[in-house]
Parts: sequence; structure tokens; C-alpha cells
Amino acid sequence: MTENSNIPLNRKLILYGVFLLIVSLAVFYVFTLKKESLHILFSIPYKDVALLFVLWGLYILFDSLKLSLISNIGKHNMGISLSFKTIVIGIFLAAITPFQVSGLPVQIYYLTRFGIGAGESTSYLLLRGAVTFAGILTLALPFSYILRNTFTGVMKGIYMYALFVISFITVLYVLILFLPGTLRKIVKGKTFEEFMSLRRVLMDALSNGRGRVYLFSAFIATICSLFVLGLIPYFAQHAVGGHFFGFWQSIGYEMIAISSLLFTPTPGGSGLAEAAGSFIFLSGANREYIFPFVVLWRFFTFYITAVFGAIVFLIETRKMLK
Repeated sequence: MTENSNIPLNRKLILYGVFLLIVSLAVFYVFTLKKESLHILFSIPYKDVALLFVLWGLYILFDSLKLSLISNIGKHNMGISLSFKTIVIGIFLAAITPFQVSGLPVQIYYLTRFGIGAGESTSYLLLRGAVTFAGILTLALPFSYILRNTFTGVMKGIYMYALFVISFITVLYVLILFLPGTLRKIVKGKTFEEFMSLRRVLMDALSNGRGRVYLFSAFIATICSLFVLGLIPYFAQHAVGGHFFGFWQSIGYEMIAISSLLFTPTPGGSGLAEAAGSFIFLSGANREYIFPFVVLWRFFTFYITAVFGAIVFLIETRKMLK
């Protein structure tokens, strides 16, 4: 907890997370940086960078729209602006804490400042997670099946791990929705209560026409956001002057990368994400392309959102402390 507010933050955990973030990134980039890599990075045309900014803007717009639509299932319409702020704050905190544990509590606290109760805030955010996973599952399974023969070596190992994570979460959702009695035997205490809270929220949303319409609309927004996110690697490779994978491969590989990083001990998957991405997207590519591509890919799929989150968090924290 911070000293002068009730904002639910653990300073020691954040300091440890920032340290881990810096070390993990430094280790990866030291091993991948070459003289030619910097030349490639600083020679990227401005128009390519502008295009990547546009794609990121579309991605975060659809992601914000998703949360806004979900909030309409309840008593509130959060709107795009509040949804955007809530999302980027969560991603910023996920980027600086191990296992991404600080985002949700702060997001809930933040939403209560706008008259949205803690219970409703939790419901909206849990629904957002469920709808996001449904979108990942919808895109990841067909693409990973189509591309399965292109995976070799370490890349195949990452692919198998991503399938394991997807399968594990799918089984968890099946237990939550259809076999809560069985889940109770496996999971105890507060965690089980949170799972049951998610179940109640999902069942309530699916039990009426209004809820189903907004939930389906949020799912479509999720597909759009993930599709745009999957285009970023494709255009990032062209920005660095390479062509390592095709248009549809880009989307499939991005879904595999996202799935493999759902559970990571480092803040925001830093270090691990860069290493996984270099194997997924650049298997067989010349080493000098790894550094500039990974910098662009991670910046526009994660770090730029975290940067906006840091700015919003600082501004909103100053307001909350007044």
C-alpha cells in the first residue's frame, strides 16, 4: 500500500519487478545486438513507423470498445475514454510487477472513483478477461493447426507450450461454467470464490437478450483487436527490410506468442517474450534482424501501451491523492 492513499500497490514488489524487467531486457538485447542491427533500426522509414502507430491505435481502440460494451451489460456505460484509461493502467502495472499481479486491484480501485462499485468493476474486468480468451482461442486454434508443419526446434516447443496453456485455461473455464462442484474439490478459499463470481457474471450476461447482444458485440471487438494486433509483426518485418513470414502466418504466430506468454514470472513477460518472439517470427533469419524486429514488435504490441498507462497512472494518481 502507498503511504498516503488507499491505492492497492506493493512498493517492494514493484521495485523488484522493475529490477527484473531491466535485467531480463538487458540480457536479451546484449545477446542479440549487433552493429548492423542498429543501422537497420535507425534506417526504418518514417512511413512504416507511422503505419505501426495506426495499427496500434486501432488495436487499443477495439480493446477499449470491448470493455465499454461489457460495461453496458451492467448499470454503467464506461465509454471509450474510461475504458482506455482502465486498460492501459492495468497493462502498465502488469509491465512492472512479476506475474502481472498488480493490475486488477488498482483497476478496480480506479473504477470505484467513478461510482462503479468494486463488485461491478470486478465483474466487468473478469468478463473482459473471459471474452479476450475466447477471442484468442477462436484465432489461435485454426491458425496454429494450419501452421503446425512450419514449426521446428525451439519454435515447436513454444507452440506445444502455447497449446498446453490454451488447453489448461479452456479446461478451467469448463470447470467454472459447467462443473463447479468438481472445481471446489481442486481449488479452495478466495480463488474459488473469484471463479464463482466470474461464473455468476457470465451466466447473468448469457441469461438475457441484452446481455447476449453486448457480450457478442464485445467478442467481435475482441476479434478485431486481436486481428489488428496480429498485423503488427507482418508490417514490422517490412519496416526492418525483411520478409520472414506471410500475412496469415503473422496473425497465427502472434496468437501463439500471446498464448505462450499468458503465464510468465517476469514483469509483462519481458525477456521471455523477446526470446520467444525471436524464435517464433525469425526462425532462420539472419541475426542482425532480430534486434530491430523484436524492438518494433514488442514496442507496438506491448510497451507503447504500458507507456501510455504510466502517463495515465501518474495523472490519475495525482487526482486521487487530492
